[in-house]
Amino acid sequence: MKKSILIVIIMVVCSATHAQTMGALTDSRDGQTYETVSYNLDGKAITWMAQNLNYEIEGAFAYDNNEGYRKKLGLLYTQSAAKTSCPSGWRLPSQQDWGDLLRLLGGAEAAKQALKSKDGWVVRSERIDFANGNNSSGFNAYPAGSYRQNNFNQIGQNTMYWTFPSSTSRMRVSITLLDNSTRNVSPRGLTPRSDEDAHSCRCIKN
Repeated sequence: MKKSILIVIIMVVCSATHAQTMGALTDSRDGQTYETVSYNLDGKAITWMAQNLNYEIEGAFAYDNNEGYRKKLGLLYTQSAAKTSCPSGWRLPSQQDWGDLLRLLGGAEAAKQALKSKDGWVVRSERIDFANGNNSSGFNAYPAGSYRQNNFNQIGQNTMYWTFPSSTSRMRVSITLLDNSTRNVSPRGLTPRSDEDAHSCRCIKN
């Protein structure tokens, strides 16, 4: 059965303390090397890419079509491109994968700042504290923005990741969003309005 992609929205800001191991992945398709981060989950190593995917494929493009963004932010992928974007041995994460990651970071409250990069996040008002994270998780999520409703938007304010469903019972598209809100991590549904909507990809090792 054909799978579509599912969504969780995650809003992050404070700090967490946990152990992880940094590594590297070289994509055999184009020779690009990405940082990776591994966590121990119930005695098993769970490895994520610690950078946004930057593999050039039909349906993938740089924010604002500016190649200068690629090194730090990677590419944005349409839904169809995202489905085939990860290198061999890797896949897009499920909602369960995101849930496990938040649990490893100590839950929603502790994960606020841990996932976000130390720079690049724009404070929209003086009332929003800790727009930048501390990246204590090693995940290093940059605010890469997205392409929605035929517009590039919110670079510096959020990043949205394609997420596969944990089961085939709900056949709808979904993503995971980290923004610069001060609120806790808070899952909720968000359905792209167009097949042309494009978001970042982070792959997880099979």
